[in-house]
Amino acid sequence: MEGVYTLVGAIIAAALAGLIGFWAGKRFHGRETTDSQPGIPDNLNSLHRGEEFIRNRSMEAIKADVNMAAHTDMIEQTMNLFNFFIRQNEAVDEDKETIQLLGIRIFNGLASALKLMFSGYYQTAALQGRDILETAFLLDYL
Repeated sequence: MEGVYTLVGAIIAAALAGLIGFWAGKRFHGRETTDSQPGIPDNLNSLHRGEEFIRNRSMEAIKADVNMAAHTDMIEQTMNLFNFFIRQNEAVDEDKETIQLLGIRIFNGLASALKLMFSGYYQTAALQGRDILETAFLLDYL
């Protein structure tokens, strides 16, 4: 079981390295205007347009930079690996179920961090990275 924890720790470290490298390589600002959606306050529509503008710029930057593309691919592969282990292995005891739940937490944290980074919320994405790291420490302690 100790080997599994070492593997999980290495996977988490790779994901965090990808997040940090991705975050360090991109920071965009900009504004775009389009028609508002009815029923949604203008400020929220404006916020969403700004997020989408930054997301589009982020996607362009990833396509243009080999390192950011590699980091993004590393994060995706890490998430695929977590998804595989979470779905393929049935928890036969309480310890394995705990590990699965922590894996789900890490998967969700990675997805949230990516979404936040793509939308320009870099500080909040870093907080997700911190939670992922703390979860890795918890797994290492177990």
